[in-house]
Amino acid sequence: MRYRTHAGINRYCSLKRRAGRYLFVSFQASTAPIKVHRISLIESTAAVEALHPFQCNDDDLTEIWLASERTLKLCMEDIFTDCPLYEQTLWIGDARNQALYAAQVYGNYSISERSLELGAQSLERFPIVGCQVPSTWDCLLPAWSFLWGIHIWEHYFTTGDHTFLERIWPAVIKNIEGAFRYVDESGLFSGQFWNLLEWAPMDQEHATVCHNNLLLLAALKSAISCAEVLGKTQQQKELEKRHHSLRVTILQMWDDEKGSYPDARLENGLPSPSMSQHNSALALIAGAVPDARIERIRKNLLSPPAEMVQIHSPFAAQFLFEALLQLDEKEAIINSIRKHYQPMIAAGATTVWETYPNSTCSPPGFPTRSHCHAWSCGPLQFMNLILLGIEQTAPGGTAFRISPWLSDLKHASGGQTTPLGAVQVEWKIQKQQLFVKITAPDAVQINFCANASHSPYTLQLEIVRSNSC
Repeated sequence: MRYRTHAGINRYCSLKRRAGRYLFVSFQASTAPIKVHRISLIESTAAVEALHPFQCNDDDLTEIWLASERTLKLCMEDIFTDCPLYEQTLWIGDARNQALYAAQVYGNYSISERSLELGAQSLERFPIVGCQVPSTWDCLLPAWSFLWGIHIWEHYFTTGDHTFLERIWPAVIKNIEGAFRYVDESGLFSGQFWNLLEWAPMDQEHATVCHNNLLLLAALKSAISCAEVLGKTQQQKELEKRHHSLRVTILQMWDDEKGSYPDARLENGLPSPSMSQHNSALALIAGAVPDARIERIRKNLLSPPAEMVQIHSPFAAQFLFEALLQLDEKEAIINSIRKHYQPMIAAGATTVWETYPNSTCSPPGFPTRSHCHAWSCGPLQFMNLILLGIEQTAPGGTAFRISPWLSDLKHASGGQTTPLGAVQVEWKIQKQQLFVKITAPDAVQINFCANASHSPYTLQLEIVRSNSC
């Protein structure tokens, strides 16, 4: 930004939004002394505040949570934006992750609702939900369209807002119908779109890619849940038929010798030789892993073979962590957070990055693409979910399962907001006793569950009731 001064007192406020960590000011061609009265920045974000930040005796984990929360806030306006600097755009797939985090940390549901509605409006010009909205782009990114469908169910489950679900339902069906226009004779979703999932070197430059079909399967699963809540019996039956057919077809893509799904089906009909961790995670999430394949999937996620493409970004780690949680691999999630986020903190970062430090996806000479990217705020969700053990089990926040995983910590505290008020957990180990205090609204059912990490200790449990919001 350049400003040309005039004689006397100058006042100027830039109307263009900018973001950065440092501000450099230089004066050029001055012919007289200059006195600077004030230089300031006006921060503009959504009006949100984390009322129950996570804390524990591991300073790095605490800093990772705080940096993630700072990042999320900087990427929230009247919509979710991907980052506050070089795009400032509502990317529909990013918004799915951000909505999960904002609901838990801030109890903010309106931005999630608005982002979903803007996605629905894009169906006026696209067969499936647009990848960034509103936009003049004509580009479609199917993974984002299907994440929008998954986001719909998650928004309802979090809020219990039946009215919104009823209003958005026609768009859910329209998105599914649009997707099935591109299901080919083999039964797979296929099209010359921007078939990206993340920046990792997956073989995703083909019409038929595995991750699109797995996400479509998950979107169908979400739509079935929505239809059941709304009592849309006939539509539910049709969705279940499509879900079953697509699942059977996807299962046939499995390469038993390699123990994985291929990245894509090539134009000659053969499977791609490339295999990626991503498809193992998404297959588990979408319900495309028979029991006989569970242990091979577990191996792919925990100790992938050298030739398997591994996850490169915290965005894709969301799927990895969701899958590991299904496998009850809690410690692996915490270890991964430490491994990939601690270097950001060590580098002096106060926000979390778009890609993992020094990923091959980063520009030459830079440790990451974007230094403040809210699709990377997964620690907000998974540290609360695992280390505090706060798991919502009923729509609208009416019931929770509490089961803190102690890991190697001595104490931890924090909370999650709900439509009925905050659910807070505080625990500490003293000698051979584990003290757990849960504070929750009267209207919220609490079910405390012991787990293996509690076994060395004698439990002292206290549940305190507070007034609902």
